[in-house]
Amino acid sequence: MKYFFSVFLILCLCLKVMAQDNTFSDDVPSKADRFLFLQNNQKVAVIYIATGNYIIFWDNFYKSAEKNFLPGVEKNYFLVSNHSFEELPDNVTYIYYPHKEWPNITVEKFSIIDSLKDKLTDYAYTYSFNANTWFIQPVKGDILPDERQKIIAALHPSFYKTNYQYPYCSDKNSPAYLEQTEKSQYYQAAILGGITGDFL
Repeated sequence: MKYFFSVFLILCLCLKVMAQDNTFSDDVPSKADRFLFLQNNQKVAVIYIATGNYIIFWDNFYKSAEKNFLPGVEKNYFLVSNHSFEELPDNVTYIYYPHKEWPNITVEKFSIIDSLKDKLTDYAYTYSFNANTWFIQPVKGDILPDERQKIIAALHPSFYKTNYQYPYCSDKNSPAYLEQTEKSQYYQAAILGGITGDFL
């Protein structure tokens, strides 16, 4: 149950932040228009990493995503796992990847996504979700960034409105160093996605 509430909170925060930004110019299609166009003309890729015990979440993720994530849109899933499967749905592509203990598998998430980029060129949007994501209500146009936004991500719920005290790397000699300012935000990788070319 704790997984359900954490992921639900993350998704709500993500959509709340996006909904606050309605400064579209007249020549930018509305989110409803983009969703309608997506339903009729384009495909979406979903990257799902489930190695080790995380595979227990796959069935619920897939069934809930098929029902509630961009309903009516053609979706193809890239299932990255060290488990074998006797049979998978036609819209699921299996990618073998060895399991590594946390945090290594998380650290390597972006390398895994980068390794799939040649397989994703035909998709208008690409998304990656944590293994324990469960879509309990329809998610439609609000999750579609436009040409101005490019990508979407989730604000970390543990550091949401915390007076800008984020655990950035403070070592200026490190390539991971980030300067912290009042405009800084702290994101997590539970929900990532956007226009495929920009996301990759």
